[in-house]
Amino acid sequence: MNHPAHKTEGVNRTKIIRFYPFVSTGKEKDEETGYGYFGARYMDHEHTTMWLSVDPMADKYPSISPYAYCAWNPIKLVDPDGREIWIYNYDGNGHNLRYRPGMSPIGTAAAREQIASINGMTQTDAGWKLIYHLNKSKKIFNVSNLPTGTQQTSYTTEREDGAFLKMNGNNDIRNISHELFHALQIKQGQGGETYYNEVEAYVFSEIVTKQYYDNLKSEPSRKSSAFLSSDPDTGAGKTYENAMNKLLTGFDASSFNKAVDLFQSHSEANATGVYNSKQYKKCTGNEKPLLPYFYPSKKK
Repeated sequence: MNHPAHKTEGVNRTKIIRFYPFVSTGKEKDEETGYGYFGARYMDHEHTTMWLSVDPMADKYPSISPYAYCAWNPIKLVDPDGREIWIYNYDGNGHNLRYRPGMSPIGTAAAREQIASINGMTQTDAGWKLIYHLNKSKKIFNVSNLPTGTQQTSYTTEREDGAFLKMNGNNDIRNISHELFHALQIKQGQGGETYYNEVEAYVFSEIVTKQYYDNLKSEPSRKSSAFLSSDPDTGAGKTYENAMNKLLTGFDASSFNKAVDLFQSHSEANATGVYNSKQYKKCTGNEKPLLPYFYPSKKK
């Protein structure tokens, strides 16, 4: 599946899903109590950054206070239960719906697909982390099912207030994850049509997809075309495939740079030349890799 990257767009279109900014923990204050509400527990994040009730899984972490947020280390760790998504025009009649993890997909066919895919993302470590960071932003990220004008492609376009996603009917977990990673790149000031951004987004979406199917103890029907070479029998083609596949298990700068260098010329994702436009560059030179944050922590 091809995913041309984000372009600047200023038009106002119908919103399907909307991410709202939150306080530092990624959750807005409850209007009645003034505390942060996470669905299962409340938090006093203004004064002590601690939970107001005991962790229901406290018996698994006897060395940590059952009231601790992120084991008292919110600089390095995140608690991913602070996410909210708004589904806009979910029924095609202008009505809005507040997304909750695990909610039943309802609304139009596209809305049901998007809800199901975001549910799938919330069941993975990498997917939780991504949505958490988008929700901490003051920017707004909207996901729609609008067409892109190019078959089998999705776009993430940069706007002054954030980003706008056109899924073009590609609402499966792999495509949703890919485009939301482009939204994160925009949030981090690293938006733009570059092979660097495409490689990161493709690797991230495959990590999420793999984690999702691993949880189900089943296999996805296919691997992303970005992990296949358009000429696998050549030396460069094999080098590209090996570099991309190595990035699934951990970030390796050498493999990443090889994948970026060979993406345009050897990726099956570019077999139709969709990434050959003049706007595309290898990189801007100012990028900092975002992928390392999304790999599972290595067990000791």
